[in-house]
Amino acid sequence: MDRAKAAGKAVLYGALALSAASIARGSGGGSSGDQEAQGLAATLMGAPAGRILVAAVGVGLLAGAVYHVHKGATKRFLRDLRALPGRELGTGVRALGTVGYIAKGIALGVVGVLFALAALTADPDKAQGIDGAVEQLLDLPGGAVIVVLVGAGFAAYGLYSFARARYARM
Repeated sequence: MDRAKAAGKAVLYGALALSAASIARGSGGGSSGDQEAQGLAATLMGAPAGRILVAAVGVGLLAGAVYHVHKGATKRFLRDLRALPGRELGTGVRALGTVGYIAKGIALGVVGVLFALAALTADPDKAQGIDGAVEQLLDLPGGAVIVVLVGAGFAAYGLYSFARARYARM
């Protein structure tokens, strides 16, 4: 089970890394990140039972989203950490982990919904990467605030990752 979980994470984070790399390259609207996600959806839709495969990717992303939000909200991530001898974990580590996991879950959820929508409509152009998800969020009322909060959450998760590297249970 641990190997399957690790393999699933590798695929998920690999796809997210490709999308993030396209953002880092400065791609604008109709960016290669969206094209990569749309290409994945189009490739999957061209396969036998393609809509089911695209839906499975969407459901997998949504499951990952729920897992991350739950892990952050319930502070289950603390089980992965160990304080140094004679010390406790600081409130900063707890706060960064909580905010970071929840923000990461929200971002995964948005991308998952976009893949699920592509499967439901049989339209691979509806599947988008992170940059497309951000554009979708910006179109919502208060979308700019949501995007800033998710970005701050990712920054919190990044900082938490440094703490996790130091305090991870081995």
